[in-house]
Amino acid sequence: MQININSLNKSFGSEHLFTINSLMINDKDKVGIVGRNGAGKTTLLNIIMGLDEDYTGYLSKIDKAKIGFLRQDLNLNLDNDIYNEVLLGAEKYTKKEEEIENISMLIDFEKDKEKLNKLNEQYHKLITEFEDMDGYKYKSLMTGIIKGLGYSESDFNKKISTLSGGQKMRVALAKLLVSSPEVLILDEPTNYLDTNSITWLENFLSSVKSTVIVVSHDRYFLDRFTNKIVEIENKECYIYSGNYSDYIYKKKQRLISEEHAYKKQQAEIKKQEEVIKTLKQFNREKSVKRARSREKMLDKIEKVDKPYTSKNSHIRFRYTPMVSKKAITVEGLEFGYTENKKLFDDFNITIGSTDRLGICGRNATGKSTFLKLITGILKENNGLIKKNPKCQVLYFEQEHNDLDSSLTILEELRRSTGADDGEIRNILGCMMFSGDDINKKISTLSGGEKSRVAIAKLMMKESNVLILDEPTNHLDIETKEILEDALLSYNGAVISVSHDRYYLNKICNRTMYLTEKDIKVYDGNYDYAMEKENIINTEIKEKTLEVKKEDNKDNKNVSKLSNNKRASYEKELKDIELLMDKLESDKEEIAVKMNNPDFFSNEEKVEKVSLKLNDIQNLLEEKELRWLEITEILENDKE
Repeated sequence: MQININSLNKSFGSEHLFTINSLMINDKDKVGIVGRNGAGKTTLLNIIMGLDEDYTGYLSKIDKAKIGFLRQDLNLNLDNDIYNEVLLGAEKYTKKEEEIENISMLIDFEKDKEKLNKLNEQYHKLITEFEDMDGYKYKSLMTGIIKGLGYSESDFNKKISTLSGGQKMRVALAKLLVSSPEVLILDEPTNYLDTNSITWLENFLSSVKSTVIVVSHDRYFLDRFTNKIVEIENKECYIYSGNYSDYIYKKKQRLISEEHAYKKQQAEIKKQEEVIKTLKQFNREKSVKRARSREKMLDKIEKVDKPYTSKNSHIRFRYTPMVSKKAITVEGLEFGYTENKKLFDDFNITIGSTDRLGICGRNATGKSTFLKLITGILKENNGLIKKNPKCQVLYFEQEHNDLDSSLTILEELRRSTGADDGEIRNILGCMMFSGDDINKKISTLSGGEKSRVAIAKLMMKESNVLILDEPTNHLDIETKEILEDALLSYNGAVISVSHDRYYLNKICNRTMYLTEKDIKVYDGNYDYAMEKENIINTEIKEKTLEVKKEDNKDNKNVSKLSNNKRASYEKELKDIELLMDKLESDKEEIAVKMNNPDFFSNEEKVEKVSLKLNDIQNLLEEKELRWLEITEILENDKE
């Protein structure tokens, strides 16, 4: 399905939100929509989905039935279990299955030859349609999607009513993905997913046949599967081919080109204005006439707008020098919230005074706990955590409990920093708070706004160690980049827990990777750490495989079956496989014959072939069951 937008303008009342001059989304495009919070990204999705028709301009007609999107109300049946709720998303497959089954039953009981011919035609058409939509794969696809989004098979029978909000969101996402719509629209789909599930979703979206349109602040996610980026900036819409990295490069080149064109035109205008001024000074009729002619020419020039650039790129964290090369040393750390489960067991690490350590891994492995241990909020069970005496630590906590919800933004920064109002206003302006924003109550702020206030507080204090727990959560891309630029220019140590892989790649020179089994520290960024992890995991798998092979060799004569019995089963298995191949071949031959328009003109032939096809199908099902039965016997024999 192709989506065309031309000369589209969207406003809310008197406030103009954005203009899209021309946007074409082709069939199977993978489109990422980016822009700062409030730019109109979700509004654009609503326009495409037909939920917002209050705009001017042209949008090509779109069949709403072919669009799939995640509803805000989720629309889940709380009495269902996970598997059966997701199965509702496979309605187009289950309906087709039901139609095939109904036709098949009618064929079995129909005696009238003419009606039988029509039923066979319908049956063949439905089978072809089912095969074309990969219907025979939908159950394995559904299982793969549910598992990919973080559920194990033991979770499949959990009631929806027992799930948390984030877990319900994942069920709704699975249900949407299983439905395989022609156009798949996702608004911040990674918000409730861990890194493994996000990686799975990236791979799924890369291979899916649908057109995908996604709003996301996850730059690494956008980098992995998009082929087009739409940016809404300064009320304009810019389209870039390629993934997120291509967009960054091409946007930079566009701004350089626009800046050059703007400066060149400004220089030409200035030159002409000086000539006009000189001509007028001569105060002669001919000179004045020439001056007017040049003025008219200047008035007709189509002015090149000054390129829009962010004004917030020069923020810095205040740094107090630290003489020693070591900031924090952890020796023999042991900690667990219960005696039975230790998150840290004899863990050691030295964090240098200029290290930028990224901490990542699965949920509930102790990432935020580690930050609380090194800040002293939590006390270790055993071991030693030593800080350099010159350490001045600032801590950014994920929940922002250090913000006083009863105060305004301005009052909170006065209270916590002691700075004057002028300095506070400057910092808040850099963090995109303008005008009366600073008088908003902390209690009324969104998650992103609270994060910006917390970052502003840190920037107004001296430090040489920054400890940050999910600092990019709730931030739009522009604010993330402001933060990252400030961190890259900071001379102290930065210790960050983050799920933001783009941030970890850009900021960190060391990576601490936590799993349920162990903790590893790599001297490189996120991609480097994951590359090393993959090598290690591959080596472990290969060693496990070798051990299994050796075990099989050792146990080759320990079969529970006698040699003769096993040989008999193996021969029967081979015979069944040969017969099944022959039956499948016969089915294909019959399908070719039935595709011939003249086939159904001979009623006697139709009946004969239909009966043969039915016999083949029945025999195939019988042999498949026997094949599974023998395979299971042979596999269990070695256990």
